[in-house]
Amino acid sequence: MAALVVDVNPGRYRLTMANITGGKWPTTAARTRLVTTRLWDGRCGHCGTQLISNEFSRKPPVIEVDHFVPRSHAGIDHPGNYVAACHECNHARSNDPVRDPNVIARMTEIADFVRSDGFEEFVRQSMGLDQAINDGVLMVAVRCVEHGWHLEDSPQAVRCFEESTRALPLKYQNDEWWSRFGHRSAEVLATVNEYLRAANLNSQEHFHIWGGLHLDLPRYATSPDTAASTLDAMIRRGRDTLQSAPSWFVYGRLPLGASNDSRVRSRSMTLDVAKAFEFWKDHGVTSKELLRFWMQNHCPTHLLADYPDAVRLIHRTGVRKHIQALSKYVELPRLDRFRAFESYLVECSRTHSGDHADGGV
Repeated sequence: MAALVVDVNPGRYRLTMANITGGKWPTTAARTRLVTTRLWDGRCGHCGTQLISNEFSRKPPVIEVDHFVPRSHAGIDHPGNYVAACHECNHARSNDPVRDPNVIARMTEIADFVRSDGFEEFVRQSMGLDQAINDGVLMVAVRCVEHGWHLEDSPQAVRCFEESTRALPLKYQNDEWWSRFGHRSAEVLATVNEYLRAANLNSQEHFHIWGGLHLDLPRYATSPDTAASTLDAMIRRGRDTLQSAPSWFVYGRLPLGASNDSRVRSRSMTLDVAKAFEFWKDHGVTSKELLRFWMQNHCPTHLLADYPDAVRLIHRTGVRKHIQALSKYVELPRLDRFRAFESYLVECSRTHSGDHADGGV
């Protein structure tokens, strides 16, 4: 793990991480708040008050960085000693030791994470979110049936995901299933399998479209309690009769000043596309522009893998031309948009096959 170097000037503390590509990476006090807020899952470590702005809270309190061990007791400026706090908790505590066992347990968990190899990438990702802007950060919050939401990749989110999905087959260990069913994920899967057996249904036959049941059911069921009835409705009446559940993620904003949210959203999408491209470029998707368009319209990226001939044709005949053709569907409702995009890929696959049949390249 890279060494953490701290300038403990109390007026303007600066955290730098050595051995990152490009040399040392200094952070401002605002960026220190960013890393600390992500470490504490976007909530005050003392009272649990929400510290980011999203659909659950439009006007969160000002974020402050509290020292778990106060400076007056030889506490240091270091992420392993920072607590995200609201103004009231930070000032009410003063220099008293922390006695709340829940805060102590959380601080121990976070300190362990800070000492782990994964913290370097966590800081790198946090800096990337903030690098292109000066005054605000857009974050992804994943809905959680038990806790309301988690900031993506926070230590608490990772722990909740692992605890909720460790008993599931690998294909069900995804954010959508975890977000919708949480710690009852294994119970929901057992209920689904029992339903399929009782109804004498072949799961592969009924849930092939859109990647299978592991992707399909969480898009309609809103909670573990509605999973069985949703499944029954899907089979008896069809998906077209169902209303999609709310998205499994929401955007949240960490206010570092007066922000241009569209610029932040664009930067966040650029990072998401770059990360996804590292995977999809090995699966035939060689255009970031195509991948960005696909992700911006929230279409499942597995469709690009399901229709490799279509992707080859799109790349060969001009990505921008095909994006322009697909753009007429972007205002459709989400389900209709998915179908239109898939139908377009099907048609491209047929064209590609026809070219080969006629001796084309």
